[in-house]
Amino acid sequence: MIGFLSNEKYIKRDRIDYNKLSDNMKIISLKKDKYSRYISRIYLEYKDLIEESPRDIKDEIINELGASIITNKDIRKCKVIISPSHIESYHIIKELNDMKDDLLVICFDMHCDTYDYNDNLWKGNMFSKLIKEGYISEFMVLGVPKYKIKNTYLDVPLDIKDKVIIKKDLSFKKVLKKYKKVYISIDIDVLNARKAMYTSIDYSPHTVLEYVSKLNVNDLLSNNAEDIIKGCVLIKNDLGYDNLYRVGENKISIEKLCNKINEIKDYCKNNNIEFGLNGLYGDITEVVGNDYNFKTLGAIIKLLTVLGGGTNEKTIR
Repeated sequence: MIGFLSNEKYIKRDRIDYNKLSDNMKIISLKKDKYSRYISRIYLEYKDLIEESPRDIKDEIINELGASIITNKDIRKCKVIISPSHIESYHIIKELNDMKDDLLVICFDMHCDTYDYNDNLWKGNMFSKLIKEGYISEFMVLGVPKYKIKNTYLDVPLDIKDKVIIKKDLSFKKVLKKYKKVYISIDIDVLNARKAMYTSIDYSPHTVLEYVSKLNVNDLLSNNAEDIIKGCVLIKNDLGYDNLYRVGENKISIEKLCNKINEIKDYCKNNNIEFGLNGLYGDITEVVGNDYNFKTLGAIIKLLTVLGGGTNEKTIR
């Protein structure tokens, strides 16, 4: 079985108001500041796509998988779990590794998610909490852009820093060979979302255009228009802001990611390493929002297939 689960309420996104976005872009395209030029570029890339009618990604997945998917909380019946939030990984690992066995977590993500564990649980610190609480022995992240790695390490709490490995490449054997059990966690923002036009991802260019479509024309003509436009890329939140500038520009394609997961599975098989936790092979997270032309759905199905969720990739539309 495959689970679509979340401890948070799933909220469907409104479709982008294409006409309002177009009107706002007529003004933004005339501006020369950094963020206006960035938004103008992604608008030109995406405008034909978002004129189409999208479908909510959760609805697509349930429709595609039918009886093989569950939406209750019984994670022990699942081979793979899909979730709109990476926070779900915290609850999964804590429940399935309740005996605190030695465990390596390999996370494919453009973020490390190891901020201060003293903060309330959020999607930026669930792995630091799991390390601090003893549910993860070592944590390896594959997919953080090279230019972000140094600053990312600075944000890792000092007392767990030696248990966090942020790779510049996608190699894993040197670390994995020390363990008898490994769990895979995938945040789909690790993919090349901009090039592949995956839109059911929070950290994607499509999200920027969502914010732009909600702007008021009068605000765009005001004296602080540049700050308002910047606010569509640097989104304020309770802990600072989400930086959506140049998101989705990783060079990891869905094919490259699937090949790497297959390498990990083969290495585990050949070296007597348990792949997964109690029959759950891994999770696919941050899957939320509207999908156009089944693009994001296609990537999800490929990941389910390679992880071992029992899905036939030929069912992709």
